[in-house]
Amino acid sequence: MENPNHDHNHSHSHAHNHTHEHSHEHGHVHTADQSEGKDKTLMLLQYNVDHNTHHADELNSLIEAMRSAGRDEAASLTEQAQDAFRRGSELLREALAAYDNN
Repeated sequence: MENPNHDHNHSHSHAHNHTHEHSHEHGHVHTADQSEGKDKTLMLLQYNVDHNTHHADELNSLIEAMRSAGRDEAASLTEQAQDAFRRGSELLREALAAYDNN
């Protein structure tokens, strides 16, 4: 059973043949399942923020090419899609902050 203070006292050795002892305390208790689940969720949220931001940035060259080709309506619609990607990323950032604070 885990110590309620999350206190660890242990030693470990390295290739240079000596040991280090250390301990550390945390003011909270959590189970491995909760921690791993939260970490995975935070990682996936951050991945999606980055992914959407990347797609929004990629659309710049397409929009420019459409405008250069005189395809203004298509460029305008693509700009709207780009705005939607950016808004989605903003909402995911807010979700990330809200999830991380709980």
